[in-house]
Amino acid sequence: MRPIRISMINGLFHITTRCDNKNFYFREDEDFIEYLKVVEKARQKYGFKLHAYCITSNHVHLLISTPAEDNLSKLMQYINGQYSKNYNRRHKRTGHFWGERFYSTIIESENQLLNTIFYIELNTPPQ
Repeated sequence: MRPIRISMINGLFHITTRCDNKNFYFREDEDFIEYLKVVEKARQKYGFKLHAYCITSNHVHLLISTPAEDNLSKLMQYINGQYSKNYNRRHKRTGHFWGERFYSTIIESENQLLNTIFYIELNTPPQ
């Protein structure tokens, strides 16, 4: 049984989602750019704030807050669903893009927030 996902209005969350079977699907600049476009569309639709992010070749980190609605699962379903459809169409492939469902951790202190930001920045691939 899946653990209950805790979300809330005005929550701050560290989100991680990994490609299926730990595959390296993010390869081309267009893959990264398209992901950010989907995140921006989701931000406009769901009203969350994006504070930090990192996209590696096989997983993504997002630091987001949900100031107006308790909509974490909806917005992540939108992001992951839209991106995987776009990716599969662009790369002429079928099947799962993402592995398991996304992971979320509630940020509960300033110290945890700073550590999370450092962690996300350290995961950022060199340009």
